[in-house]
Amino acid sequence: MENGKITVYCNPTYLNGSTGTFSSPNYPNKEYPRDLDCTWTITVHIEKKIKVTFDVFDVEYHDNCAYDHVILEENGEPISLPDLGPTEIDGEPEDYPDVDLVKRTQDGGKFCGTLPGDTTMRGNYTSVSNVMTVRFRSDTWVSKTGFSATYSAIDKVPAVCTNVEKLCDDLLGCVALAKICDGSDDCQDKSDERNCECVEIPTELGICKGAIDYGNMVYPNLYGHQNKMALLDSDTFAELQSIQNNTCHADVFAMVCSMLAPKCVEEVGTGNARRGEIKPPCRTWCPEISTSCADANLFPDEICGTLPFSADCFINRADDVTSPPQSPTGQGGGCGGLLPPNTGTFSTPNFGSGHYSVNTDCVWSLRVNPGLVPRITFNTFKLEAGPSPGDCPFDYVRVFDGEWPGGKFKSATNKLCGEVPPGTNVTTDSYILTIIFSSDKGGTEEGFLASYTTDDRGTLTCGVGEKLCGDGALCVSMARRCDGRFDCWDKSDERDCECDPLEGELQTLCESRDESANFMTFPNLIGHVSSSSLTASPEFNV
Repeated sequence: MENGKITVYCNPTYLNGSTGTFSSPNYPNKEYPRDLDCTWTITVHIEKKIKVTFDVFDVEYHDNCAYDHVILEENGEPISLPDLGPTEIDGEPEDYPDVDLVKRTQDGGKFCGTLPGDTTMRGNYTSVSNVMTVRFRSDTWVSKTGFSATYSAIDKVPAVCTNVEKLCDDLLGCVALAKICDGSDDCQDKSDERNCECVEIPTELGICKGAIDYGNMVYPNLYGHQNKMALLDSDTFAELQSIQNNTCHADVFAMVCSMLAPKCVEEVGTGNARRGEIKPPCRTWCPEISTSCADANLFPDEICGTLPFSADCFINRADDVTSPPQSPTGQGGGCGGLLPPNTGTFSTPNFGSGHYSVNTDCVWSLRVNPGLVPRITFNTFKLEAGPSPGDCPFDYVRVFDGEWPGGKFKSATNKLCGEVPPGTNVTTDSYILTIIFSSDKGGTEEGFLASYTTDDRGTLTCGVGEKLCGDGALCVSMARRCDGRFDCWDKSDERDCECDPLEGELQTLCESRDESANFMTFPNLIGHVSSSSLTASPEFNV
């Protein structure tokens, strides 16, 4: 068909064998048609990757392969090659003076040109994953012989994982055990978020009751046990009784129990299906316990660095453990602790004398008078930089409003990393701050030195339907009082939450309601603090 687009030859083709061949339409009998857009999608076993070899290649040449061309794609992107300049040419031009040799452009990964019959393409065109798409496009002008190619499945080299990680199903990467079933895709093939289901904690772990206050867990656990049998056959389970009696730290037993049976909660997923999400132990809980109990060899190496900084993790401190063991820190001080109120300084460990260490987690807590607002100034700041501005997957600082991990807790800043201009200020809403510094196992820098002072908060005036918190620092909606979530910094919105029976005229008015509905809590959404104030109000008499 002339002067029209040929599509009959180009239905998408799917190749699934471990080896195979494919070629441009009409090859080898005549030239390929014009106006083509053809795709071949090759899929092999998930533990394999794909190598493509072009045995014959004769496609219209252009300096930028802007006309007819072939592209090898993976996840919608051209398969990358080492940077060999603007193009990669197969063959020596001086040996073939009259041939426009095959080239592959670096800007878009396009192939075009001619491969002489006595040469082979020298590029190793191999995928990373087990899926590759080959796309061939031609324009409305010149046509050539086309191409013929073969492919084969070859072994992947599995990523090397630590004992606190699990290998992704596609063998391309590792994911921390604490991040499996956390609602975020960390494996390229998303295998870490499959088969996420909450299961009941085995009755054999009844000894942990009280140390953990939930009933469902998720596998694998943080020791890498894939199922109940592996858990119950483990040395850690066998030693639970002695761990319960271990005095190396008041929280060691609770920590071990929460790692053997990590908390799982059900979340509503796509189509109202329910899936389990892990809520592992809090990262700030781990370092002091693992350090104090290092001789007991109870925790996998590097486990603390894989746990989350989140308000939605699990922690169960013993009654006599009310704060981190570190003393308040000053310039060049230790790693975390309780900061003196109103004014002071704090810094990363070793600041001024060397780089901070790898795998470090420091948490500073600051509490000032509720009538004041803290202001933090980073006088010097240099951490390991991320891959792009604002992206901090390695080392970072983050400032939170609220105390860790309970109470009203929200991020006051995004993660800070790299270099921050001297004198950068961070202000918050709360009078209670948590400052977190975290470094990974990679590169380190000189760290940061920060100072803090306070500003006057001023008097707050609440709007209609709002109530001033007990500390006078925040107004919250009356509808959020006694809703089971802390909205006031001092948690006063969740105090004195009792259901009072309806009485007198109010009971008579509402007697048609179900018996279970004949209770309410005060103050109500209008602000009445008792039944008598409600029934005496203009609203009740309307």
